[in-house]
Amino acid sequence: MYFDLEDRLFDTPTVESAMSWRERGLLSLFAHVALVLLYLFGPSLPFVRDAAERRAERLEAAAEQFTRREQPADEPQFIFVEPFVDTPAAEPPSQASLSDLDRTAQSPVQAETPLNNLPNADGNTFEFVQAEERSDGLDPETSAGTDPDAVEGDTVEPVEGVEDGAVDPPDEETLDTSPGDGGAVANPLLADGGDTLSPPKLTPTPGALLRQAERRLDSVSRGQSFQNLQGRTDQYGPDIQFDSKGVDFGSWIRRFRAQIYRNWTLPYAAMSMHGHVVLTFTINRAGRLSDLTVRRPSAVDAFTNSAFNAMSLSDPTHPLPPEYPEESVVFTVTFYFNETPPSRFPPSR
Repeated sequence: MYFDLEDRLFDTPTVESAMSWRERGLLSLFAHVALVLLYLFGPSLPFVRDAAERRAERLEAAAEQFTRREQPADEPQFIFVEPFVDTPAAEPPSQASLSDLDRTAQSPVQAETPLNNLPNADGNTFEFVQAEERSDGLDPETSAGTDPDAVEGDTVEPVEGVEDGAVDPPDEETLDTSPGDGGAVANPLLADGGDTLSPPKLTPTPGALLRQAERRLDSVSRGQSFQNLQGRTDQYGPDIQFDSKGVDFGSWIRRFRAQIYRNWTLPYAAMSMHGHVVLTFTINRAGRLSDLTVRRPSAVDAFTNSAFNAMSLSDPTHPLPPEYPEESVVFTVTFYFNETPPSRFPPSR
């Protein structure tokens, strides 16, 4: 940095601008206005439109040529079909077990000159099968004087009172003595008499068995009924309530109940709890279900969700009977979980 304290260095002379700042501003303004006018009115000029049309035609011709090149030639295609020739497969080596070999060796036709006396294998026949004659079990090598049942090493001890294989006949007193008497001890030919036999049990008569079964059935029917505790009752009085207008809803109700049972999934809470849920909804003539509302929920949330889901999955159902005069009908359905409907309690005795 230099400090000119004595004014010996002079400034470099400069040339003034040829245009003033006012002229430069006007020139810039005119240039921008010309560009805006060219942008707005340039596309509408005749020569510009002609150039754009020529460019569009050139691009369309190029696209058509490219498409024609990509598409296959429209020529007839000949397909030559050669007949299928089934070449025989090589047979596998025979590695069958003996049972398979014996089975294949059997013949379904009786041979004219059989080589043995065995029965012929006729398959599933109703004729009796002839078996070989059983032998008497005697060893042909056994001599005629020996006993084949005798086993080497077995000895027979002599018995008192037996001479030459004969036993003395018992006395008349011995025959009159019963096995349970005390005289059995004095009788050498009788074994030790065991305990006396217990008296035979009396067999009940058929009438007694029938009366016993009736008493058991009566005791069961007092505390139980034939109603399903899961809510499957045969009537639709307290379970499904609606205004039938005098129209027969029998078949329609049966199909509707079957549809509900098919979509009704019992929760695990039904294994130990009980309760009921009351729902109301509207069914139009086409069978569409709407306005599903829980009127009386159960104390167990799982029961309420189960009943609501069963009705939601049953939409749509069968159309209403054509004889029904109204366009829709309001239903009130009660789902019972391990409870009996109030009007179906068994009569008290």
